[in-house]
Amino acid sequence: KATVSVLYWSKMLALLTVASLVLGWEKPLDTKSFAKHMGGQDNQPDCHPINMPQQWWDQLKERGIQYGTKEHLQKEAEAMKELWKRSDGEKWPNTWKENWGDTSKVCVWPEGGFNGHWKGVNCHSGVWTPPPPASSGHHLRHLILPHGLVKGELPEGFKYLVCMCELEVPHSKISGNMPDMGYWLCTQKFDLSYNEISGTLPNDWLPAPCLQTLNLDHNNIEGTIPASLKDKTVMMSMRLSNNKFTGQIPDFGEMPELRELDLSGNKLSGTIPESILKMPKLMWLKLHQNAFTGPIPSAINKLTRLSLLSLRGNDNMDALIPDAVAELTLRVFNGTEAMKCSSPTLLRHVPETTSCGGRLMGGSKGTWLETGK
Repeated sequence: KATVSVLYWSKMLALLTVASLVLGWEKPLDTKSFAKHMGGQDNQPDCHPINMPQQWWDQLKERGIQYGTKEHLQKEAEAMKELWKRSDGEKWPNTWKENWGDTSKVCVWPEGGFNGHWKGVNCHSGVWTPPPPASSGHHLRHLILPHGLVKGELPEGFKYLVCMCELEVPHSKISGNMPDMGYWLCTQKFDLSYNEISGTLPNDWLPAPCLQTLNLDHNNIEGTIPASLKDKTVMMSMRLSNNKFTGQIPDFGEMPELRELDLSGNKLSGTIPESILKMPKLMWLKLHQNAFTGPIPSAINKLTRLSLLSLRGNDNMDALIPDAVAELTLRVFNGTEAMKCSSPTLLRHVPETTSCGGRLMGGSKGTWLETGK
């Protein structure tokens, strides 16, 4: 029954996202926000290998990572080949298995051109010497496989993908523990949602200082949420819903760029931390289907851009909704069944809301927020 409930709310909030687009509701992410951290100023991205501090590359060298060399690219290629083999790549549709398995074609060498030639893989072109930061070298830069045919554990050799800027392999059957990604420096988008990944995330799991979107929705990851995520000062979206995370929400600090925080459908407990109120651009806060206790923070009106607040399923939270909620420009308030308003007009400005004290307080009925029977 609990599983059905989680799936129900996931589908309902997905519909909510679609509805927000139809209604012209401001989205948490936009291309201008991404562009801010993906480069373009003076033709030099600010999240680019060539701008990384020298000490980062020195640390890699101390650990035996000879980044920017043909030998290192070969290690990256071997890891990708292993991924292809574990996924029965020979059975992939012809449109997706182009050149996979041939490590000599993962990136055509300089004398033959600079583009990646494995379907779904893109390479960054440069020169072999000098090493970064003077040059970004030649390496795998993007892995985007939306076909849903990747399976098995991610190879140990994935640790060599130190400048994988974009990893998107959702809706597949990736299983096992997350491999060591403690060397990954350049990652900006990370999406392994809707897989079968298990185990825990160590606190130093992904050091990438320019990480902008993290999506691990719908996996089987356990343990606590890494507190080190607070160091991702340009992160705009953190989605960890429908896993098995336990413990309390860590102190994320300010996280000045974060627009979307989705921790729903886990086993998190404790109170909603005051640190969340320090996120000046937070728009979507999804904490439903957990085991939180205590009140909605009385100073929640500090989140001046908040448009979605979802708490349903945390049945041990305090029932009284603070007056500060009335000051928010919410489009959706999804409270617990027991929550009550201090005033009958407290949520009247909210277009889509659950009932409060037995009354539908919003201007219209959000059917995707109703309790499934």
